Amino acid sequence: MATVLVLVPTLGREHLTCEELDGRQLLDRAVSASALNLGAHVTVLVCPEFEPIIPLLSPDTTLLLVDHAGADEAIRALTAAADVVVVSDPLCPLVPTSFISTLVETLSLRLGAGRDVPALIATRRVVDTLKHVNAAGLVTATVDRETVRAVLSPVVTTGRRLNDIPDLTAALSDPAVLVRELQLTGDVELVSAPESARRVGGRADLLAMSGSSPD
Repeated sequence: MATVLVLVPTLGREHLTCEELDGRQLLDRAVSASALNLGAHVTVLVCPEFEPIIPLLSPDTTLLLVDHAGADEAIRALTAAADVVVVSDPLCPLVPTSFISTLVETLSLRLGAGRDVPALIATRRVVDTLKHVNAAGLVTATVDRETVRAVLSPVVTTGRRLNDIPDLTAALSDPAVLVRELQLTGDVELVSAPESARRVGGRADLLAMSGSSPD
């Protein structure tokens, strides 16, 4: 059986991850969805100065205080011991637990079969109109939305692939950077995420999502 580690980064977005959606903090939702569904140990990555605002989490959850001195080594020690690593973004609070477990099962089965294993990236099509802008700030062209995807949650990969990333702490702080780094070290597979997996960018998004449930 594959050893599964769940990392929940809050780095650089601690205040927003502690906002509430329908009475539950986003961080608590991310931890519960992963811990209850996968039976895996969950580690929340947080900068030390934000430890006091982190809510009380489940007993199976560990806080890893990440400062800039030695942070990568502490995270790599965890990922090195795991076959499968789930990077769960707390700013996607309504990701269905069944979707997470499906990706973990898919990766685990591929590992067991001895196949080359691409990282699995949850994405959605971009619906906004995107424009190219030159150095002077002038719009020069419209981007073909069919060539663009928004990175959501989770990203499921192997501990080895994560440990190949030179600056792992920085990559875990930004989903787009994480995916770019994974693309540099091997194959990735984009997986269409459910509609409910959309990302929170601010309080307005929380109001819009209120009353919703995972697909």
